[in-house]
Amino acid sequence: MRPFLFSATMLLVAHSNVYATEALSISGDGYTIQILIGYDDNPVVAQVLFTPPGATDWISLARNLLHVEKFDMKKSILIIHFSNKNNPDLPGSFSLSVKKTKAVLSISGKEIKSEFNWDI
Repeated sequence: MRPFLFSATMLLVAHSNVYATEALSISGDGYTIQILIGYDDNPVVAQVLFTPPGATDWISLARNLLHVEKFDMKKSILIIHFSNKNNPDLPGSFSLSVKKTKAVLSISGKEIKSEFNWDI
């Protein structure tokens, strides 16, 4: 999995002015979301990787399907929405809301609560 993350990070850096250097992640109820953080003038969400329950490979979520509503590392707030209309190769639409150390992943009619660590 590490070679894939490195490749994904290098691909992102090659195609943008944002430099992904850190990652935050959340796991709960079999779901794992890895959020690669990039730095321009301020930290930004550079890429989101998703693993559904039972899967071993990451799915890279297309930026045009992601809406980062709020990302503030100083206040420890992150709100992301992923919208999947009809692509069976991608996860269903979901929202991730993080405030301080509490995270809620809303997916498939479930709310999965988890702890969140902002240390990167």
